[in-house]
Amino acid sequence: MFGIIPPSFYHTFFLLLFGILVFLEVNKLVENSNDQLLYGSNAKNGFNTSLLLSIFLIIFFGTRDPNSEYFADTLGYAGRYNSIKDFGESSVWYSIINSAHGETIWRKLMLYLATYRVDVSVWFTVIACLYILPILISVKRIFPRHIYLMCICAFLNFGFYGGAVNGIRNGAALSVVLLALSFVIAEKRKIIPALILFAIAAEIHTSSVLPSLCMLCAVYLIRKPKWSILIWFLSIFISLIYGNVISIFFADLGFDDRLSSYIDNADMGYVNGVLTHVGFRWDFLVFSAAPILWGWWVINKIRVRDTAYNIIFNTYVLANSFWVLVIRAAFSNRFAALSWFLYFLVLFYPLLKHNLYPKQGRTFALMLIGLYLVNIIL
Repeated sequence: MFGIIPPSFYHTFFLLLFGILVFLEVNKLVENSNDQLLYGSNAKNGFNTSLLLSIFLIIFFGTRDPNSEYFADTLGYAGRYNSIKDFGESSVWYSIINSAHGETIWRKLMLYLATYRVDVSVWFTVIACLYILPILISVKRIFPRHIYLMCICAFLNFGFYGGAVNGIRNGAALSVVLLALSFVIAEKRKIIPALILFAIAAEIHTSSVLPSLCMLCAVYLIRKPKWSILIWFLSIFISLIYGNVISIFFADLGFDDRLSSYIDNADMGYVNGVLTHVGFRWDFLVFSAAPILWGWWVINKIRVRDTAYNIIFNTYVLANSFWVLVIRAAFSNRFAALSWFLYFLVLFYPLLKHNLYPKQGRTFALMLIGLYLVNIIL
């Protein structure tokens, strides 16, 4: 909230707010029986509360200071937008963006608002709507009994804050993919709306093609989790032995507009003059492995048979396998985000859809606390 909350305090405010929300939910969860956890929520009140929280976050992120370096890529996005707003078609950025190919929805939305001299904060608010509302709708469709609880989990998902203020184009596209997932795993699968949403996501950011393809593979080709897990382990082996070669191969494909520059600068550890951690990211790999281990245990040891969860799990594992292959690239967390946006679903879906064991509300509470702490630690 530009002028109210200092940019340096933005992330801290976000963590404090969700710290309170997590504390309140954890107190409920530890006391809930399995029946209360699975069936006891008030869906109508949950949606109303979630909508209010979503509106607050839209305003919170949309009205951030566009000139602050604390918001990383926001500064560049704002500079390009304001250049077009102030100089119109004579702006060099107008020519560059207007003549570009692909990602039409993003480009046209930006050019339309800028040429009509709409304030940059309004534009960022529109983008925040495009980012947050699909998450709200997705949660409502997948967890109609637990909308508010799962909205908290979704907004605490590692990378959510960054997708709101840093990689905003990627974040908005992945939210649309998440919405597509809600149609794919519905009781009556609706593949046509999902394909339309995949196309919309790709026209916001091309990188969303990867999780979209992984989701289709999970539906039609790789249905058994054991095969996706095998691919993941194979990706680790290949990355350890041939990581640089594989990364350059993907860069040459032109899959993402920034991947080539990240790979080219990986050895020196600089991108646009900024020093970044490069090399094989064991810390991120361990983080990515946690839901894979959990999902494997739920599917193979508890023997949960749920086609929807298999699709969620396999999509996550397959998309994460791609990131493992390019893990040495600078800012490889941008590519990890192509799987991490499903992190909260892999963790919490079984706990709200299946009676796994006694007092699983406490397990949910522990996982929610862990998700919150990850935002503080990482």
